[in-house]
Amino acid sequence: MHLIAKHQEEEKRMQAHYLSWKSLNEFIKECGKLVVREVIREIKKSIYFTIMTNSTPDLSHSEQIIFVFRFLHFNDNQLWEVKERFLKLEELEKKKGSDITKLILNVLEENELDIKNCRGQGYDNGANVAGIYNGVQALIRQNNPQAIFIPCSAHSLNLCAVYAIESSALAKSYFENIQNLYNLFSSSPVRWKILQEETGQSLHKLSVTRWSSRIESVKPLAKKPILKSLHRLKELDLPGESSNERTRKKIIPNETAGYNHKEALKNFECNVFNVALDNPTSQMRSRFKVIEEECCKFSFLWSLQKSQTDQELGLKAVNLAKLYPEDLCKNEFSDEVRHFFSVRRNILVSEKPVELLNEVYAKELHSIFPQVCVSLRILLTLPVSTSEGERSFSKLAIIKDYLRSTMGQERLCYLMILSIESDLAINVNY
Repeated sequence: MHLIAKHQEEEKRMQAHYLSWKSLNEFIKECGKLVVREVIREIKKSIYFTIMTNSTPDLSHSEQIIFVFRFLHFNDNQLWEVKERFLKLEELEKKKGSDITKLILNVLEENELDIKNCRGQGYDNGANVAGIYNGVQALIRQNNPQAIFIPCSAHSLNLCAVYAIESSALAKSYFENIQNLYNLFSSSPVRWKILQEETGQSLHKLSVTRWSSRIESVKPLAKKPILKSLHRLKELDLPGESSNERTRKKIIPNETAGYNHKEALKNFECNVFNVALDNPTSQMRSRFKVIEEECCKFSFLWSLQKSQTDQELGLKAVNLAKLYPEDLCKNEFSDEVRHFFSVRRNILVSEKPVELLNEVYAKELHSIFPQVCVSLRILLTLPVSTSEGERSFSKLAIIKDYLRSTMGQERLCYLMILSIESDLAINVNY
């Protein structure tokens, strides 16, 4: 009893207990560290990488920023494959470009990753990250000019669709009416029940940022039963109409008496349809210009155009080598490209960059064309979209739900990497 009393006074346990919250957090932390170590090992082995970040508020109203790395991994089957790995989750207190840049550089330094090996940056189209003067991409390029910024193609395409609708007043009004219909039915259980009985479908609320939600909101309106639902609403015992509404009913027949359907169709085609097509076309040209330019710089490596002369190939090779002076030597790369194409026309048949690179290694030509292989690896490292970051947000919502809204940042980060990079977590040696 004296021994027990002594331990109670000193607040010490008499035996080891491994089911406490402290032990559980330590176990999660140590497992997470091993997976992080494996991700960093893969990145360092590949040499070149792309940094991709994105942020979102979590359930506790904290802004969370994720760090995803894209790189080319040489797997156990002796094949190159593109990998996008989640590395870390941080709480973002300030959203200025300089603050995010400092956070990125700190993450690279903590994990002993050299910024000079960064060949690409992938963010959304926000001014704080995409700005040409004070955006993250501009500040990172001050440290490494070879870290090319490519806006997320998914975000860019979404913005093209959003601006296409905003360019037409009628189209904008149409989606406002869809939102009004949603408000009408969702504000009353009786109305919603009528909608379910007549259509068997639900109306969807519009989203300001996600174009896919607008598609879902339009689909129910393509079905005729929605009109029956509106007709049944008239039978409900609603408050009487005002004098203004009665006056409007009298005016409408006079306004529509001389309505010409052919003119209306032509007017719709000119003022709505054509405008809705022209605007996204111009938007796509401007927003995807960077991707097109980067592809053009590298396209001669896998193109099978017979019209290209040795002089043209040499010039394109020199121009590419100027952009990556630390990776490619102008004269050697130019000669190597000319030789590579004479071999390519006869031996190599792959038309896609990653397949071409794997074919070069499969036929043991990588020692003959080392700089061609390096240039293909740089190309495949460049970002296409930040979709991996969006998928990380889905995991964030699952792990930090309303029952675990007070979870600590460290535990959250390690749980996310164990869940997202489960293939590494399963195979790592604990």
